Formats: sequence, structure tokens, C-alpha cells
Amino acid sequence: MSAVVTAQGASREDLILSNRRNRVRGWEVWLFGEDSMCGAIRALLIVVVGSMMVQNTVQPLRVGGNSMLPTFQNQEYLLADRLAYRWKAPAIGDVVAIRTAQSGVTILKRILAGPGDEILMMDGRLCLNGVWLEEAYINDQGGFSTPLTSLGANEYWVIGDNRRVSEFGKVHRANLIGKVW
Repeated sequence: MSAVVTAQGASREDLILSNRRNRVRGWEVWLFGEDSMCGAIRALLIVVVGSMMVQNTVQPLRVGGNSMLPTFQNQEYLLADRLAYRWKAPAIGDVVAIRTAQSGVTILKRILAGPGDEILMMDGRLCLNGVWLEEAYINDQGGFSTPLTSLGANEYWVIGDNRRVSEFGKVHRANLIGKVW
């Protein structure tokens, strides 16, 4: 079979390759610009804006300790969704990243009660509004106890899944960084 030649003398295959090169070149020009300095500035701007967007939507975390065993292992890497509670309230059972008020350190805990709830802890078990919770995510009973406590507006009761080593309590919603996944 002979190649089809156009009036300018180029074969059909040459025209197809030329069109592909032009499309790729158009993408490069759109992204990086015509000259190299403009392209470098544009690429840097894309990296800076992209990293700012990621920092404001997710926060990388590394588990430090055993307070969330068996759900999360020590030294495990996770992400916290910073937008999870922008339009909806935190839910009981959510694992959250929390910025502690005293030291500014980020910790991981599970929400077990919310605003208006009454809680009582006995040997690591939780009684929420008069009902003892069955928590499938903990595998070892035991831990600390607290007297009956009422939560105010925007307060959450949080604790780790490993009740023998985890101890915490009330957290204000403003200190919740986001939902962990």
C-alpha cells in the first residue's frame, strides 16, 4: 500500500505526528509559558499554591505511642481531614486529631460523647447518658474512672482506645483539628 501524499508533499503519517507534537507543545506552553524564566516562576507558583491547598485541607500525622491500640499502631502514618467538621458536627465514634490547649501538641483520640451529654467512666468503661456503651474497638478492659460529668456547649469527651494507658477528657470543639483517616 502506498502512502498518501498531500499537496505540500507531506505524508499523512507525518501530518499526524506533527499534530501530536503541536498538542504536546501547546500543553507545555500553557503550563510553563514561552520563555524559561516565566515557566520557572509559573511552576514555582503552582507548587506553592498546591502545597498551601493541601496544608489547609489535610494534615499528615504520625502516631506516637500506644494510646490508640489496637485501632492505630505506634509510628503509623495517618491524615487528618481539616474540612470534615466545617459543615457538620463531630460524631460519637470519630477518631480525631486534637491540638492540646496547654502545649499545642497534636494527639489522636476517639470522641465518645458530645455537647449536652452526661458521662461516667468506671475502670475504662463509659456510661453515656445512663447507658453503658459496648465498644467493639477496644480489646482490653480496665483504665481510669471519673465521676459523673456533664458536657457544655461545644465540648466533647475524648479518650484513646487503649484505656490502660490513655487518659484524657473534655475537649473544646475549637481544638479539634479534623477527622482522622
